[in-house]
Amino acid sequence: MQYISSAIYFSILVMMVITPFAMPFLLRRKGYVTSLLLSSFLSFMTCVLLVTLLAYLPDLYAEMRLDYLGFDFNGWSDEDRLRNIAPEFRDEAIKLYRSIMGIGWTFKAITGAVLLIPYQIVASGLVFMVSQSKKHGS
Repeated sequence: MQYISSAIYFSILVMMVITPFAMPFLLRRKGYVTSLLLSSFLSFMTCVLLVTLLAYLPDLYAEMRLDYLGFDFNGWSDEDRLRNIAPEFRDEAIKLYRSIMGIGWTFKAITGAVLLIPYQIVASGLVFMVSQSKKHGS
């Protein structure tokens, strides 16, 4: 399961890196008149969705695994929460429960989206400069 989640995270990161460069070419291929603003906006929205997915997946996995183990989220104490879990899985359940505490996935997604803005500006600028140099060079 760990290898599958690592592969998913890596593929999402690769898509986030490729999206600003691929979006203008995909729009041009579909017949849309591409502008820097349209392609930047669409690539930014796609990357925001990917960042949100990247922030949400660890919490989703932890909650699903805790539910599968029999964790009682409505318990008042750690003993109440761990009552239905087999003794060999209690350490894992405690670790997963502690991992979903603290900063929520929504704040992680918002922070990631804000930190993604400079990358989007640089990538869109590079795409624009390359397209302008091809236009004036030919």
